[in-house]
Amino acid sequence: MSMSAQQPEPVSEGWRRIAGVRCALNPTVRAERRLIRGRRWRILSDPFGDQYLRLTAQAWEFVARLDGRRSVGEIWAERQRIAPQQTPSRDEVARLLALLHQVNMLRLDDPAQGELLFARWRRKQQQKGGARFMSLAAMRLPLLNPARALRALEPLGRILFSWPMALLWALVCLNGARSVIEQVDLAVDQAQGAIAPGNLALLYAAFFGVKLVHELGHALACQRFGGEVKSVGVLLLALAPMPFVDATDSWRFDSRWQRILVASAGMLCELFVGALAAMLWAHSAPGSLIHALAYNVMLVATVTTLLFNANPLMKFDGYFILSDLLDIPNLYQRAQKQVYGLAERLLFGVEAGEPVAHDAREAWQLTLYGVAGACYRVLLFVGLFFYVVNQYLILGLLMGLSLALAWTVMPLIKLLRYLRSSPRLQGRRMRAVTVSAGLILGAAAVIGGAPVGQTLYAPGVVEAERFAETVTDSAGRLLAWRAQAGQRVAVGDELAQLSDPKMAWEIEAAQAGLDQIEALIAQARADGAADLTPLRRQRQAVDEQLTELQRRRQAMTIRAKQAGVWAPDRDSAELGAWLPRGARVGWIVDPSAFRFTAVIDQQQAPELVEQPVSGAQVRLHGQAGIVLRAEEITISPQEMTQLPTAALGWRGGGSVAVKPDSPGGVEAAAPFFLLRAALQTDESMPLLLHGRTGRARLRLASRTLATQWEESTRAFLQQRLRW
Repeated sequence: MSMSAQQPEPVSEGWRRIAGVRCALNPTVRAERRLIRGRRWRILSDPFGDQYLRLTAQAWEFVARLDGRRSVGEIWAERQRIAPQQTPSRDEVARLLALLHQVNMLRLDDPAQGELLFARWRRKQQQKGGARFMSLAAMRLPLLNPARALRALEPLGRILFSWPMALLWALVCLNGARSVIEQVDLAVDQAQGAIAPGNLALLYAAFFGVKLVHELGHALACQRFGGEVKSVGVLLLALAPMPFVDATDSWRFDSRWQRILVASAGMLCELFVGALAAMLWAHSAPGSLIHALAYNVMLVATVTTLLFNANPLMKFDGYFILSDLLDIPNLYQRAQKQVYGLAERLLFGVEAGEPVAHDAREAWQLTLYGVAGACYRVLLFVGLFFYVVNQYLILGLLMGLSLALAWTVMPLIKLLRYLRSSPRLQGRRMRAVTVSAGLILGAAAVIGGAPVGQTLYAPGVVEAERFAETVTDSAGRLLAWRAQAGQRVAVGDELAQLSDPKMAWEIEAAQAGLDQIEALIAQARADGAADLTPLRRQRQAVDEQLTELQRRRQAMTIRAKQAGVWAPDRDSAELGAWLPRGARVGWIVDPSAFRFTAVIDQQQAPELVEQPVSGAQVRLHGQAGIVLRAEEITISPQEMTQLPTAALGWRGGGSVAVKPDSPGGVEAAAPFFLLRAALQTDESMPLLLHGRTGRARLRLASRTLATQWEESTRAFLQQRLRW
């Protein structure tokens, strides 16, 4: 809690009530020194009440003089005479005593007096955090003291947090990551059904088990460095019970690296378990219970760790790690105060009060953290909303309604209260009302009145208007490409080389068989045999077999059957891959005319049908610096499910979701429409490659944002509800 010297201020009624109080710290309260960014702090802790409070040196100088004999007003007046610049203001003293009383660190002669004195302050705090205290999502139910169990597990803690274990952890995590990378297509496919009704039970079981390991990691790390874990219990997270441990005793550690390790211990344990689950998932049979459970454990241990726990922009483990790394206590609260204070000063002209930051560097850090945290939370919850609404429409709509209330109605109510009664706006209330009204009306005008250009993006593939598919005439392993992509070829030019080690042996065996039959025929003639028909038939069959083998050997060299530009299909034919007969290896295209075929989802299609496209451009992957103009745009009248190429789907690295059981990865998870456009090229542009993927940028007529949002919502509901 930061305190600074204040100028003489009017004596408030609240100060008159508190000035005569005689109080002191409870005898069980311990005060420990802490140096943070060169500033002296005191950490107050009560081992019996399991409460902690962090005070500046100035605040501690005042609190340390509370002896229960002299009144608060007498001590404050004495400090004003001795060190006026280091004495907190009357209001700061009132807030400080209220905080001490709230955490049960303050002893009063008459306990009922404290309830009366601090009732107003407590009501104000409850109004600010009423949702937090009333929400079941924030309810913690302590169940027992785990001291005895943790003492029994103390040897395990020493093993887990040691250098040999750190090396083992790194090796296991690397192997787990490799297991996922080797089967990334399967992992992505299974993610599509992560919250399907049939998987929810396994997902919750995995979540509970992983979080149990997570909390155990915090507890063992805290005990490993001399801290105490005084309670374990159940946290109701959206009405779902989850384990929790109270490891706040780590705040007392002098070493910030020990505090950081305690904060990160849960994530480290999660990642270790997730890596083990990844290896089990990779080596278990798809469709089995072990395979499904291992995947859910892997998903929970990685996704929740990276998106939530490890993210410093949310108030989980990563937040406390960053707070210790920056040496900024109460990072979230101070960042909010910094941003609010900056907005008040710039928008309303409110004079700066007590500075939140202690120097310019900290001011920038707090401002950046406050803005980044707000933006990230918006993006995260919007992303979660779209994910949930696509899986469970009703639940998603309820979530959207809650977000709309939390981000529009509630902020407006708070703003009105602030404009009406905030004492900080004394003398500047009219300016604050005017600026606020102007910003709200301006935002409404931009959303509802100003036409804004609308742009749609669609993934697609370049196709030549005239092309011929080149396939293998014989099965074999792709050994090398003989022609480069974009190279002009003539009839008979080599395109690719296949290899089949068994073919040479088969030809040799067939030739030996033919020689043997010829010898038998010669012997039969010498012996005067009357009927050579069976031997001649055998010779004909073996001769035909040898001819076919020789033809297949010649077909190992794939040659151009017509002139044009060579475009290899590197997605379907990879070097070293075994290609069956008839497998596509590429195309020979006529480079005079190309088109772009794009995938339009069901929500975008109505907008393209209802209003004309004012302009279209195409950028290709690998040639992003070149902009191609697209004309003669047409949209298929019927829905389709087969993608033009697997490269547009998730399996091929594209953005279109495909069905997990789709052969070749070309069957989309949802129907779509095809957009085709002629590409305009000139001699200054490089040669286009048939099969190269890219993205089309479609400019539509300008409309207001409100109209665009309304039509997008209507299209989505029509798609889901089939209106």
